[in-house]
Amino acid sequence: MKNILTKLLTIAKEVPKMEKDGTNTLQNYKYLSETQVKETMRELLCKHGVVFVQSSTQKALTQIGTTKAGAANWMTSMRVDYKFYDAESGEFVEGWYEADGVDTQDKGAYKAVTGAVKNIFMNNFLIPTGNDPENDSKAAKKSYANSPSQSQKPVAKKENGPALNWNKEEVTEILNSGIWELKTGVGQSSGKPWYMLVTASQRGFITEQTYNYIKDSKGTKSQSVAAEEVFN
Repeated sequence: MKNILTKLLTIAKEVPKMEKDGTNTLQNYKYLSETQVKETMRELLCKHGVVFVQSSTQKALTQIGTTKAGAANWMTSMRVDYKFYDAESGEFVEGWYEADGVDTQDKGAYKAVTGAVKNIFMNNFLIPTGNDPENDSKAAKKSYANSPSQSQKPVAKKENGPALNWNKEEVTEILNSGIWELKTGVGQSSGKPWYMLVTASQRGFITEQTYNYIKDSKGTKSQSVAAEEVFN
């Protein structure tokens, strides 16, 4: 496997810095677009004689609630298997990635596979985006320490933006993005537990019921309970 590994290393060395060129208007943050990642990687793969091949398999199709207009939201869970081939020797390395896509019609599988391929390139070639939920600033850590109890109206502040709360539609959008994390802790002053759904650039308080629902559903029930149930 020396040939393919050498070529992949060369490509990794030549991957340029990529600026975030997309904007999520719902959560008000910028992200690295799938188009930029694919165009950059296609050029480098062709230059060094490496062929990327992927195949996808649907794992589950689950309704996760409805939109404001009453249309059903469907989450499609996909597994994407992939290989990087050396075009000269036939050597290859392989792996797989799982992702979910949410849509009211038939685009859930497309969204899941598109996100999976983007992340395959980003993770294998260590393309940085700055979207690290563990990279807490001092201000963010302070907000964790002073998290309100559930009897108060919870808010989470984001840098250079207004205070916000996660509603049902936002939770669905966040889960679909694939870049999120659950966090929980105890307020230092109140002594009461708090629960958060954290994205690449924002964090928002959620109820214990919502927290447990998302935690239990991930990898098991595949969000099989209607989304409305966690907001009752």
